Amino acid sequence: GNVSNNGNITGTSDNGTGAVVSGNLSGTGEVSGSTQGAGSGVDITGSVEGGAIRGDSAHGTGTTVSNGSNVTNTTIGGNSSTGTGVEWGSQVTHDNVTISGNATSGTGVHLGDDTTLNNATVSGNTADGTGVSISGNLTSAGSTTVSGNSTGTGSGVDLSGNVTGGSITGNATGTGSGVSVSGSDSTASNTSISGNTANGTGVSISGNLTGAGSTTVSGNATGSGSGVHLNNGTVTGGLVQGDAHDGAGIKVSGNGTINHATVNGTTTNGSGFLVDGTLSQSPDSIVNGAVRPGGTGEAVTRVTPPAEQGRAQMMSQVSRQQQVTSEMGREAIRPQAGYQPAPAPVEMQLCDGDSCQSLTLDAHKASPSSPLSTSVTSPVNRP
Repeated sequence: GNVSNNGNITGTSDNGTGAVVSGNLSGTGEVSGSTQGAGSGVDITGSVEGGAIRGDSAHGTGTTVSNGSNVTNTTIGGNSSTGTGVEWGSQVTHDNVTISGNATSGTGVHLGDDTTLNNATVSGNTADGTGVSISGNLTSAGSTTVSGNSTGTGSGVDLSGNVTGGSITGNATGTGSGVSVSGSDSTASNTSISGNTANGTGVSISGNLTGAGSTTVSGNATGSGSGVHLNNGTVTGGLVQGDAHDGAGIKVSGNGTINHATVNGTTTNGSGFLVDGTLSQSPDSIVNGAVRPGGTGEAVTRVTPPAEQGRAQMMSQVSRQQQVTSEMGREAIRPQAGYQPAPAPVEMQLCDGDSCQSLTLDAHKASPSSPLSTSVTSPVNRP
């Protein structure tokens, strides 16, 4: 039915849904719901015009805007500890909405598959989870903006889907990433993607990102962090810019690939372009590293040792092994305890004046102190 609400409607539940909006709701009032379990604080399946919706859930979803619902001129808010603050379904008819979600270790706002936002403001906040998660196809029109914030180890915005139009901004005040591109095949068309941090990573690309049209990707680190981190990722097309103060403007780890793109990194006291792995690039790609005037950093730094250094290290190991083997070869052979070699007699004659003494010695003895036999012969004529 039709309900006009200019006051407050509140619902609670232990493990289910605190409040359900299944009809047509209008007015300036607020609808709030909460649940202590894994359910939804508020579930919208109908139409909402005006007012505000706020849902709270311990381990589930604060507010769920279900597929096919209608929301206009409304503020949608949701909070969850380990779940999702606001779950925004696909094919939701809307205009002029504000979406705000918060989660401690979960996701502040999750935008579902095939989502089109028109004049919408989306913000998500987290500590160790994800501020805003974009896992499907997001099309932004009008004045739509998407922003996410992380205060711990999480990501302000996680992009694993495709985006068209609008702007995406992520901030990380902890050690996480402002924006994380984790999709195996994500495309950004005519979109501005920016990530900011102090000691974390502005924009982390661990998947495959294709930039089309006027797409730009920029990351900024004001402390010891990296502006843009290409971590076993691939960038195809578009413009990527990373800026850092004491860290790396652009950092490449693992196996990084740049195809048909322009990638620029600048720093003050760190490295403009840091390669700590393997970088492959197409011939038409442009890669630059620079240091700001007055800075003490390096334009380009390659951490991976060159092949000849690795070869020298290997030859040094071989030389040391040969030395050990040689020393082992020169070591005297020590007979085992109880071993007695067979006698090896050597006959000798010691002459003094007109008499000679015959000695038979054992060659294995250290001295003639213990001869095998001794005999004295008659005098002999000496020449």
